[in-house]
Amino acid sequence: MNSLEFIKTLPIDAERYFFGTLGEGENTVAVYEKPTANETALGGEETTKTRSKSLSILIHWSRRADETRNAALKLYNLLKDVHNVTFDDVRIAFVKLNNNEPIDVGTNKEGIFERIIDCKIYYERMD
Repeated sequence: MNSLEFIKTLPIDAERYFFGTLGEGENTVAVYEKPTANETALGGEETTKTRSKSLSILIHWSRRADETRNAALKLYNLLKDVHNVTFDDVRIAFVKLNNNEPIDVGTNKEGIFERIIDCKIYYERMD
C-alpha cells in the first residue's frame, strides 16, 4: 500500500507532498513510514488477513501557529473518519490515531510551525 499516495487523496490543500524527507516551502506534508511489528494471527501467516503500516505525518504549514493547527486538525479528522475505504485496489479498514490530537513540535529554523500525526493504517492483505 502506497501511504503517500493515499494521504494525497485527502482534501487538505497541501501544495507539496514528500516521502521520507521534507522539501522546502510552506503548506507541505511529509510522510514517514515507521517500523511496524509483525502481526500474525494465531493460525499463522496463511490466516492473517490484515496488514498495518505505521506512519508519522509531518504537517509543515505556516508561520502562523493557528493556521498550522487548523491544517493538522483537518488532516487528523479526515484520517479519523477513514473506515472501509478502497484505495488503489486495497481496502483500508481504519486508521488508528496514536494521540488525541496532532503533536505540536514548534517551528523549524525558518519559523514555520509544524505538527505531527502518528498513526497506523490497517488494510487488507493483498498477497
